[in-house]
Amino acid sequence: SVREWDSGSPRSRVERIVGAARHVAPSADLTALWSHFQDLKPGPDGQLSFLEFWRTWDSWPGLAPEPDTGIVQGMRTLRDGVLVRLAAGSELRTTDLRRILSEVMKASNDPGYWGNVLAALPPPESGDDVITLDEVSEAVHIWL
Repeated sequence: SVREWDSGSPRSRVERIVGAARHVAPSADLTALWSHFQDLKPGPDGQLSFLEFWRTWDSWPGLAPEPDTGIVQGMRTLRDGVLVRLAAGSELRTTDLRRILSEVMKASNDPGYWGNVLAALPPPESGDDVITLDEVSEAVHIWL
């Protein structure tokens, strides 16, 4: 789901990120982590999507990489595909998400998992609806 980025003071934002970092990387340089997150900007609604937060977290050089289970790498590929599409100023449609997920499934060592994810989408004959970043973020957060 999305995080309320603008709620509270800057200090409370720092405390939320530092708390997460202490849990995942107890010996990390937390000042450097906070500096890394300074460039994140909330959307017009004051929210920061889980996908944007996760991509920034993954790109922090002070974080030891987590083991790649295959499915997590697929989720990263999905995340990056969605964010690249949206950064280009395009809408994300159901067909776009199907295409991205199909590419992930082809590259995966667990195509059955990704087949189930694809099956959770509305059927193609139901239309080509626009999907918001919040909707994809929520889904990926649940799938993880």
